[in-house]
Amino acid sequence: MAPDLTDLADLARSYPRERDLNRTAARLCGLVGALHTDLGQDRPAREWLHTAAGYARHSGDLTQQYWTAMAQAMGAFYATRPNPARVVQIAEDTRRDLGDATAAPAAQLAGLAARAHAALPGHQQQARTALDHAQSLFDHLTPARPDERFWDFPEAEMLMYRSQVLTRIDSPDAWGAQENALAAYPGDDPMDRPLILLDRARHLAARQNADAAAHTATSACTVRPRRGGGRAPGAAPPTDGR
Repeated sequence: MAPDLTDLADLARSYPRERDLNRTAARLCGLVGALHTDLGQDRPAREWLHTAAGYARHSGDLTQQYWTAMAQAMGAFYATRPNPARVVQIAEDTRRDLGDATAAPAAQLAGLAARAHAALPGHQQQARTALDHAQSLFDHLTPARPDERFWDFPEAEMLMYRSQVLTRIDSPDAWGAQENALAAYPGDDPMDRPLILLDRARHLAARQNADAAAHTATSACTVRPRRGGGRAPGAAPPTDGR
């Protein structure tokens, strides 16, 4: 892909007013950066996303600029050494520079900020405020076009973010948020559903229900969820966690 990106860079420099070209370059560089994030390669991820941010600015596309900032925040959140304070800073800087936007990556960035605040000691209120902001942005989104779904922020993911934040800040609403998040994913989901079950295990442990917490956590890590509705394997009955 590098030769193609080099060609795009040359074209973007030659025709700086070609916004579509700059947006395409931003997306390609952003995807490469996101891939490096997934591979745990922090430095190249930062470098590619920094390049993507430059193209996004030249494109003038507010949604693309927010997507790149969100990808940078995601890189900090999932770095080899996670940096939640950096996530918060990226979210604050982006909102200050770009303003609020009714765009999927703006809602996701606010959600990431909420998750980051929830991971920082003493930031419970900031986490709640950021989560409410993310939900407000999400509630005003329009459905993504079929060719834009990769760049979307699905409802299931928003529900997962809410579940994690409310669990981390030990909110009394956490159990209900976990239920809603679990219901949003198919029973055979191999990634997000187990993570929600781990949130539930944390919730149970905080309520001194060690046996149910251990059972839920073990099931999340070792049992592939069944297809279909109903309570997920290993999840304790509602009366144990409320």
